[in-house]
Amino acid sequence: VGFKYLDLESEGGSWRDGARFSGSIDASLGILHQSAGDSKFISFAETPPKSWACYQLVCKDGKAPSAQLLERVCLPGEIRAVCDAGDGFAALAISSGQIRFVNLSTGKSGKGLKLAEAAKKSVVLAQLSPRCVLMVRESRGNIGPEFMVIELDEFNAASLQRKGTLHMGSISVPLGQLESVTVADMDRERILLCWRETVLVNGSTPNGHSESGTVRHFASTTLSDKDCTLRLTPEPSTRSWHGVAGYYAEWHCLEDSLAFHLREANYGLTVASGKAPWSNGSNAPRPVIAQTAGSVTLACAGGGFAAIKWLLSPFCLKGLVGRRCAESRQARRSLDGGADILSRKRKRDEESGNALLTMPYLAELVRRCGASQKNNVMLLKACLKSEDMQQVTKILLSWLRIHQGIPAGEIKKAAPRMPPLSSVIRFLKALADAFMPVLVRNVAPDAIESILERLVVAQGASRRAEMLYARARAACREEPRPSEEKVKKNLEIQRKLKAPKMEISVLKF
Repeated sequence: VGFKYLDLESEGGSWRDGARFSGSIDASLGILHQSAGDSKFISFAETPPKSWACYQLVCKDGKAPSAQLLERVCLPGEIRAVCDAGDGFAALAISSGQIRFVNLSTGKSGKGLKLAEAAKKSVVLAQLSPRCVLMVRESRGNIGPEFMVIELDEFNAASLQRKGTLHMGSISVPLGQLESVTVADMDRERILLCWRETVLVNGSTPNGHSESGTVRHFASTTLSDKDCTLRLTPEPSTRSWHGVAGYYAEWHCLEDSLAFHLREANYGLTVASGKAPWSNGSNAPRPVIAQTAGSVTLACAGGGFAAIKWLLSPFCLKGLVGRRCAESRQARRSLDGGADILSRKRKRDEESGNALLTMPYLAELVRRCGASQKNNVMLLKACLKSEDMQQVTKILLSWLRIHQGIPAGEIKKAAPRMPPLSSVIRFLKALADAFMPVLVRNVAPDAIESILERLVVAQGASRRAEMLYARARAACREEPRPSEEKVKKNLEIQRKLKAPKMEISVLKF
């Protein structure tokens, strides 16, 4: 048993024998290579994956290099995930709940980070920036997977920078087991998640056994966003894949070529496709192992390999207007009835159209208003214009009516981005201070009167809630009543204390 090198400098490329090795390697976690000057190092997880080994490749007298053990780190559990953390370090996720960083040149392990819960099987790692990794693992319930950003400090100790939850949003179907995470854009912290699901392909085989296959689902999100909601790509995949500079490539092995489809990471749109010649020797489906260095991706399966050079510009699709392909024509026919219904909806005039276009921007502006009245007034003067007052007051009045007629829980389900009632009232207070002359001159008196009526109703509801809260607090603090004997004793003591004092003087003649 040993290692092999793929020499791409020779014409057509060729495999070369490398160092000999007599141990056991967990191939599912991969092998990491590191160069430091003229020295070469390889690091990997041994079998069982409870130890991490670092070997130095030593070449003597022009012979094949031999592997010499530098360090073996015994871990307090099994290794669940591995990734290259940059700057010559690797990050390990251990089943005991630890995250450790290991030096790829020395094999030394730094101080680990103990998480609140033990790491589960479905945990994945990816490099977010040099010496900083992203860990994603499945959480309990259907909220969504949780993520943690872990950094290696100057003392070679792992520290937790931030954590959160990736919300599933409108994704309601089970996606299977979390398989991997890829950082599509390090600057914007845009990531691509992959789930693996085992499904029946052909129902059943003639011998009565079921034939199963693997389907992969992809979803993307941006960690810098406040809500971190996952967006599911519309088309799942049944092939091997690999992330490439904000895209992901799907591989399909043929006998004499490697077919690939390059898709955009947000919506799964195919942006390029082609075939790379190679010698596989078999048309049987095999898993493809791929690795990207710069703009070149090396893919190999079995004995075949292909190197593909990409000329890709940074790309992110902001919105999907429409799409049509040969596979979707049948599905499109089933939606013709819905399209006919939508075409008969009432047409909107210019005024209502402007209201719909202004609502998302206004909602964000309402949420930005804080507790400082002075800052709120300055914000509104910088973001709003005098000619917008009439439209803004109409939208705010409609929001007040919705909040006073529908419970807050139902509003949050139907319109999660609508500001709460307290934020709307705070915004109206700042709006009155910032644009009072404009409101008096441009806004209809009926609209202002309606807003005042709604504010009076809101004030009354707030007072009733405060009184109810005070009564509930008083009821919780009420002491138990004393017994009858204790009451009589207390009354007797009070009677004696309240009795008037009398002075008697006796005069003797």
